[in-house]
Amino acid sequence: MDFSEPLSRARFEDLNSDLFEKTMEVVRSTLKDAKVENKEQIDEIVLVGGSTRIPMVREMLKKEFDGKEPSEGINPDEAVAYGAAVQGAMLSTDQDELVLGLVLYDVTPLSLGISSQGGVMSVVVPRNTVIPAKRSIGRHITVGDQQTSFNVEVYQGERPLVKDCLWLGRFSLDGIAPAPRGVAAMKVTMEVDADGILSVTAKDEASENNSKSIAIKGYKRKLSEVEVERMVRDAKEMAEHDKMAKARVDSRNRLERYMYDLKKDVSEKVNYLFKRTSYNFTVW
Repeated sequence: MDFSEPLSRARFEDLNSDLFEKTMEVVRSTLKDAKVENKEQIDEIVLVGGSTRIPMVREMLKKEFDGKEPSEGINPDEAVAYGAAVQGAMLSTDQDELVLGLVLYDVTPLSLGISSQGGVMSVVVPRNTVIPAKRSIGRHITVGDQQTSFNVEVYQGERPLVKDCLWLGRFSLDGIAPAPRGVAAMKVTMEVDADGILSVTAKDEASENNSKSIAIKGYKRKLSEVEVERMVRDAKEMAEHDKMAKARVDSRNRLERYMYDLKKDVSEKVNYLFKRTSYNFTVW
């Protein structure tokens, strides 16, 4: 069956208005992730893909960037090919002056961190950090008395609890000097090199020589671009739920610390009274 129906531009724009707005949401999210606070920092707006020829899309982009016109210098259907050619030239160490004058940034697609008390995600390298990168987080303390090792669990993701993130690897830092809970501490350092190798090092803050490392190769290849986008989207959609879940974990952690401190305080006072009573009895 053949069907033909006139469709005016106004009707077309009305039917697709929600899709156009979603496109602008992606633009705003990209600027936020890139930490661009002033839109005047944008030199050119490059259009990618045939759909960017739609007049309403261009008009919304122009409005989003305070009247700045999108660039007409590159065919939207060829923009990706241009970018791939430039990246290929840079990776092949092309000595062309035009290529040498360009800087190509790669970033971490998701936050990298470790599991802390209660399964909370302690972020070490935030999402969209330019690589190569090196970041550290300190004062990761023991959670038990006489604890002699730290278990380091490495994750990537945007959710506040590690159960909702992707596990990357684990290792143990042994040889921690026995001490009461919360006394011993370790410092965790993450380094991502230009080849995408993630190195994680845990160091005993009480010792110069006690440290342990692990190298995780190709961590970015563990997830496709679609999966990364899904994890970022899930983090936004579940933000309120995650906030409540983390609040419950934080409350439990605070309660455990309070009970531990209370037990310790009572024990110390009982021991003091016992010794004092014994001394008085001996003198008498």
